[in-house]
Amino acid sequence: MKMISRFVGVLLVGTAPYVCAADNLSDFTCRSVIETEGKASSWYQADIPVSAQWHAKHADLRDLRVVNADGEPLPFALTTSSTQTLRDRREAAARIFPLYAVSIESEPDITLGGSLRVRRDTQGNVEIEALPGANTPAARKERKVLRGWLIDASTVDFPFERLTLDWAADGQEGFFGFTIDASDNLERWSTWEKGQLVRLNFDGQSLLQREISLSGRKARYLRLIWQNAQAAPGVLGAHLSGEVIHTGEALLAWSPPIAGEPVVGEEGEFIWQLPFSLSPQRVRVAMDEDNVLAPVVLYGRDVPPAPATSRPGYSGERAGKTEPDHLSGRRRIRDVIRGSGHVRPPSEAPWQVLASGVLYCLPANQGKQMANELDVQSSPVNQLRLRIDQRGSGLGRSAPRIELALRNMELTFLAKGNSPYWLVVGNPDAQAANLPLAALIPGGVDQAQRAGQLGRAYIQESDPRANELTPAPVSSAGNSSQPHESGKTVFWVILTIGVLLLAAMAFSLLRAMKKERE
Repeated sequence: MKMISRFVGVLLVGTAPYVCAADNLSDFTCRSVIETEGKASSWYQADIPVSAQWHAKHADLRDLRVVNADGEPLPFALTTSSTQTLRDRREAAARIFPLYAVSIESEPDITLGGSLRVRRDTQGNVEIEALPGANTPAARKERKVLRGWLIDASTVDFPFERLTLDWAADGQEGFFGFTIDASDNLERWSTWEKGQLVRLNFDGQSLLQREISLSGRKARYLRLIWQNAQAAPGVLGAHLSGEVIHTGEALLAWSPPIAGEPVVGEEGEFIWQLPFSLSPQRVRVAMDEDNVLAPVVLYGRDVPPAPATSRPGYSGERAGKTEPDHLSGRRRIRDVIRGSGHVRPPSEAPWQVLASGVLYCLPANQGKQMANELDVQSSPVNQLRLRIDQRGSGLGRSAPRIELALRNMELTFLAKGNSPYWLVVGNPDAQAANLPLAALIPGGVDQAQRAGQLGRAYIQESDPRANELTPAPVSSAGNSSQPHESGKTVFWVILTIGVLLLAAMAFSLLRAMKKERE
């Protein structure tokens, strides 16, 4: 019994290659060449143009494949663009003021000196200004020891990650210990960092370390105190740097222009049928005329596939209204299984408002002033409908063309065999063959990039006007249909043997149970 189970398992594992190889490239109606750039890499990433997606038979691109020049399928992964985390690097120069003390050891005696004035307004903000006569001999005599520097960061609007000091060219050399304190009111101070800066020169070589890490914190004022004030370097300026992290929009890809049709009997209403259910993030309406001003409302709906004997109609139907149930007697097998007693025909699928606004193209001082896009961010829809308010100028008598902005989809594939590589889509019977990105690149995308193993590729735009493009290339060894048919035959033979063995195993189990009862 154990031997039979193991043999069946081996048979099922052995059928996997035939399942993967069961795709016949001639069944895919669209192909696009993938151009790689730079030196050869193990993996490549490319954005999938919407024109290529338009020829797919499924919205989730389950019928997408990647093949090499010999027609061999390559492992690949698909990822959809999501909200981006953007990092904005910033840098700002800060004002600095010297800090003096009467004695080297006495830190509480540190003062701004008589050359500076500190003023506080009614809101508690502190302002520091230099007084005239700061460089007079009397003022210089009064200042005993330069203990450090006050850094005014009140105008810096980002967290501090790094403090960089500008040194005098002929300043002190050596190791300079320091302490960085922070305050928002020049009264209460907290210690942030302690460390050491370096400035060494020897035999034409120099070693400089004048940057201080501040760990992404923020304060209105910083205080730099030298541990050895007598051997402190001369400071000419200070620069603060950091980054601001904010969320950006997901990358979008625009579809080719889609022509619509006017709704019969409804003036100023147009409808578009999409190839499958999509989730547009933005809709752009083409404007071919000047002096256009059109208040519009955009509707959408996701219509279930109609029975083969019926055809959806749009004549006389108005967005937001329904027609009599003239298709109530037709039921699909799926709805019968689900227990639904009625299938909503396409004419009864409710329209949902996706966006509204004013589209215009008006003259301006320099050129044109135009607004021809609507933010949508809708749930999946396969029909769009635009109602134009007739109190405006309209968009013309013919149905306008629209373009859809969809979330960008990225293809990552493992390069193998001869180039060029091809992306093929358009097989309604194909099943999903993509891998998770983590399985395709075991070490992760970042590690592959650092190792120079992940290259960039570009997919050529497919012609959106062509109904059917040339099938994908076949193997140079001959016709690809023969391996396909032989693979299917072997698959069915092995599957039949496996079923027979399972039946034999079940029969053997029943006999064994019967003997035990006797």
